[in-house]
Amino acid sequence: MCGSAEAKKSTSLPDGFKLIDQDELSKVGYRHNSVRNARIRERKNNERYVGLGVIYSGELCYDTWVYIGLYVDPNTGIKVGKGEKMGVFLDSWAEPEFRRFGIHKAMVGARLALARRLGLNRLYVLVYSLNVGAIKAHRSYGAILVEKIRLTKVFKTTVRKKACEIESADWGLKAF
Repeated sequence: MCGSAEAKKSTSLPDGFKLIDQDELSKVGYRHNSVRNARIRERKNNERYVGLGVIYSGELCYDTWVYIGLYVDPNTGIKVGKGEKMGVFLDSWAEPEFRRFGIHKAMVGARLALARRLGLNRLYVLVYSLNVGAIKAHRSYGAILVEKIRLTKVFKTTVRKKACEIESADWGLKAF
């Protein structure tokens, strides 16, 4: 599925980092991030979520998810995706001290390979327009912008005056 030399090169992690699957992900957990650990536990038992992680020196430093099917964001109500055999790349997280190592770019490739193994033929991703690094990583694998969504987040005590744009990118895996 993801057998080309280019794909293998692009999905390789830096030395010392190891890719783990969802079963290992739920066993390892983050040392200081109870919110992410709760999300991992919650998603572990839902067959629509498939997770991947990265460990370094035995500690979880990155997690990322593929959601299988039409996704409705619980915070915004935004519906993502159309058709059958589609998935959505969800909320990747790298612990701050492990950012800027190229892990996210490698994991975009790992998620694409996972999507192929799962038989998905179309993928979507939501990315905040200010997250230039994530946008570049996704576009380097052929993602194209299909929609910009204007979103104003309102928190209990803070209102953002500027709307955040979210880019919805799209991969047609058959053409990839």
